[in-house]
Amino acid sequence: MRCLQHSRTSPGRHWPPPCGPPSRADDALFAGSSSPIRDLDLAPVSVTAPRVYANRGLSGIDGNVSTAAGIALALERPTHALLGDLTAMHDATGLLVGQLEPQPNLRLVVRQ
Repeated sequence: MRCLQHSRTSPGRHWPPPCGPPSRADDALFAGSSSPIRDLDLAPVSVTAPRVYANRGLSGIDGNVSTAAGIALALERPTHALLGDLTAMHDATGLLVGQLEPQPNLRLVVRQ
């Protein structure tokens, strides 16, 4: 994990995240449930926008950190996860990696 950033900004006014947006078009962005995905609707879209992933359905805040880590491992590229504070806390154990397991290239941006 490269960056753990806590942001106290109002909805729709935090993009790009304080620790930096995805830096390349081939980076991946995971949008957490609730506010982060709604806030992204208000963000400007550039020509080199990253591929965006999200959970859908009844999953709510379950497994968002684990999903983002899985995306980073599967794609083998930098992945940025924009998450709410409760979502990040609820699935914090998704950051645990065993000694012999590969490390995901994952950046978490946590906002309140």
